[in-house]
Formats: sequence, C-alpha cells, structure tokens
Amino acid sequence: EELLISRQKTLSQVTLLDTDGSELIRLSRFHTFLPGEMSDQADNPAFQSAMQGSSYISEIYVSPDSGLLSMQIAIPVMTDTGEITGVILAEENAVRLWSEVSRTNVGETGYVYLVDRQGRFIAYYELTEVLRNYGRDMLHVPPVQDFVSGKSVSSRIVYEYPGMNGEDVIGVYAPIEGTEWAVVTELPAKEAYEGITSMKNFLYAAIILAIIGTGLLVFTLTRRTITPLRALIDIARRIGTGDLDTYMVIADREDEVGVLAVTMNHMQNELNKLYRDLEQQVEKLRINQQVLSQARNKLNILNTVTFQDIQNALFSMHGYLLMEEAQDNPDPEKIFSRQKTGIERISSALRFADKFQNLGLNPPEWQKVSQSFLYAISHLDLSSFSRDLQVDSLEIFADPLLESVFFILTENVIRHGKTANAITVHFEERPAGLTLFFEDNGSGVPNDLKEKIFDLSYETDKDRGLFLVREILSVTGITISENGEWGKGARFEILVPDGAWRYAEP
Repeated sequence: EELLISRQKTLSQVTLLDTDGSELIRLSRFHTFLPGEMSDQADNPAFQSAMQGSSYISEIYVSPDSGLLSMQIAIPVMTDTGEITGVILAEENAVRLWSEVSRTNVGETGYVYLVDRQGRFIAYYELTEVLRNYGRDMLHVPPVQDFVSGKSVSSRIVYEYPGMNGEDVIGVYAPIEGTEWAVVTELPAKEAYEGITSMKNFLYAAIILAIIGTGLLVFTLTRRTITPLRALIDIARRIGTGDLDTYMVIADREDEVGVLAVTMNHMQNELNKLYRDLEQQVEKLRINQQVLSQARNKLNILNTVTFQDIQNALFSMHGYLLMEEAQDNPDPEKIFSRQKTGIERISSALRFADKFQNLGLNPPEWQKVSQSFLYAISHLDLSSFSRDLQVDSLEIFADPLLESVFFILTENVIRHGKTANAITVHFEERPAGLTLFFEDNGSGVPNDLKEKIFDLSYETDKDRGLFLVREILSVTGITISENGEWGKGARFEILVPDGAWRYAEP
C-alpha cells in the first residue's frame, strides 16, 4: 500500500529473491501478488550479477506494467561475513534521471545528457527531446566514441565538435560508477570564448567547470539510484540471518528511501507470517476469503437472477398449460403465444448470465476508448444515425468488457431513443478526474428513472444491460450516471478517477 500512495512513484516494483532465484515477496503498484503467483528469476541477468556480489543496473526499457521508460536494479543481500543470502530486485522509472539531468547547469547555455554503453541517447534536460531522441545513435560524438571504446578516464581528451543543436561545443564525458552509462557535458564554444582576454586560461576554466559539473551529476545520480538501496542492505542482511524483529526507521522521508523503508518493514511483516505456520495459514485464508467473497457475490447475483427468471417463466408456462387443459376447447394460438413469451423470458435470463459470467475474471487493462466504441457499434445497424466521436487518443484502465459497455449504451439508443438519430461521445477533464459523455438526441430518461435504470430489478430493461454497464465500470472505480434533460435526449456521464485515464503516445 505504501508504494501505491507514494508521491515520488519512482519505484514500480520491489522483489526479494532467495539464493535460488525464487521470489519470496513481490510488491507492485499495479498488482497484488499472492504466494501462488511467485515466479523463478534464476535466469534473470540482474539476479545472476547480484549473486556474484555486484550491484546491477539494466539498460532502460519500456515497462509492460506502467508504460514508462524504466530500469531494473539488483542489490545482493549479504551477511556480516560476506555470504550472499538473497537479492533485492527493483524496477525504477527513468523520470529520476531526467530530473537530475535537468537540475545540472553548465555555464549559461551548456548542458549534459546521458548515453549507454552502445552509445545510445537515454536522458536530457528537456523531456520532449528525450521522447523524440531516445535510443538515437550518438557514436558520431567524439566523447561518446571514447566511452564506447573503453578508453580510460585518465587518458580522455576534451574535444571541440558540432553539438546537439548543431553549434560548435567543447565536450567531455565521465562514466557513472556501477552502471553502463556515461554523462556527456557540452559547453558552446561561443560562450567559452566570448569576452575572454586570455582564451587559453578561460578555456581551461570552462573545462574545469564542466568536469566539476559532470562529477557532481555523476555523484548525484549514483547517490539517487544506488545509495538508497544500499541503505537497506543492513536490514536485509538481518532478515537473511533470521532476525525478523528489527525494523528500519527513517523519519520524515517521503522520497524513494522512505518508501523503500516502509516497504521493507512490510516485507518483514510478511516474512514473519511465512515463518510462523499458524499466522501463515490465517493470512492465506484471509486473502483467499477476500478473492472468493468477490467471486461469490457476483456468482450469487448471477445464479439468483437467472434461477428466479427461469423459474418464474417455467411456472407461468406451466400455469397457462393447466388453465388451457381445464377448458373444453383450448385455443392453440393462445397456448403458443404464452409458451413463446415464456421462452423469450428464459432466453433473456440466459443472455444476461452469458454477459455477466466473465465480469472480473480477467485483469483490467488500458484500452483505447475510440477502438472500444468502434468495435462495439460494428455489431449494430446504425445506418440511420450520425456519429460524432471526439475522444482523440484517450485511454482508460477498465475491465476487458469495456466494449460491452458501449454496445449496451448504443443498443439502448436504438431500442429506447425513439426519435434519436445522432450519437455523440466526448470527454472533459475535471478536478475529480475525467468525465466521458455518451449522448443522443432522443426522448431522454424521465427524472424519476435516472437512477432506477441501473437497478438489477428494473423491469423495462429485460436484459439488465445498464446494471451490467455499472458493474463492468465499477471494477476499476469508474462510475456512471444519467444526467440528460427529459425530452432532449439521454446523457450518460462516466466519471474516470485520476490514475485510470491517460493519453496514448502517438
């Protein structure tokens, strides 16, 4: 929980591994991992490097969970005698790199950027430049060539060459200890030479300033990335020796160090439960009961509604048959009509069960609103309707049945909109999150029915579609209400909380 409420949000996942690479505890912002979901990390290069006694920082990659540029960090857990008893594995997004780079000043117009061991561009002081140039080959830059070729720092040379913006710069590089990265510092030659009486002396001063700035950045990056994790090694070593009663206390820290401290304490609590058989069983039962309770509630609703509808339909059909049999001249057409009505009610109940049975079974995912809407209406005849879709690249985090939400809303327009001939979908950012609007120009919903239409027992909606819509959206905390004006059309407002919506990258 502490990871999820952190304001820094630089760490997306922390895992404790044993010496075989098996996951003992795994905490994530995006998923609660149960004991049965732990996996084997023995083949992970990060784990293998840490087991050799070295800290490890991976290349930057796009995290499949957060969608952000991230890196993986591994730190060995050692005893006082140097024996490795496990590994701490963490995933951190690259925002911290950009933040540190943006705070580094070199002269008036100088700048720094980061490259990896292959000479690819990975960080810069302007985020837009990072997004546009990430992964760009920088091997044409002399300091980058020296870094990639492995030239020693003691023999490095200060070069003059065309810089990032095309102007001549004075450049130098410095490797970042413990990583496969280097900091490249560039100072425009124009600034270096401007107003200088003694060109040689000022040039040396500029170079010294650039090197100092580079050194400070290297120190800051190292401290921000590796040192916070090393601060946890001592407590991790105690855990490895079986001491589960010592907790890490860091006061007044709201950055990643504080979050890691709280997280480590939480992990320690979990390990206590694992080592104590009775508490372990209680914890497993509590987690299983929570999951089973959610599934049981949904199944109870499904079974109760389906059973009652089918039972009522069969009871009515049976009663009609008994009434007709008691008559001397039963009317076959009337019998057929009543049997047909009963069969339609049973069919409606089964359709509802079919739609509801998969709700909550698959994990939520990021989905494009435009794509979900277009897939939904592809199953319907909207030849007599105009459609205005204004959602740009909007994505929302919702149950995989999001397409069914738009299908049901659109189908309701066709069935109940009467004079409706236009559908509009648009959105608006608000303080409480983002509101997605689904509107038509039909007759609308009477004021006394605006809430009832979402009820399970609402009789007019035989398929209970709007009840299903509300249930699908509620899986990720999204709510829906109808706020249209009676006589002018329906207006469904879908409130998506912050953290559950975003704009897709082009």
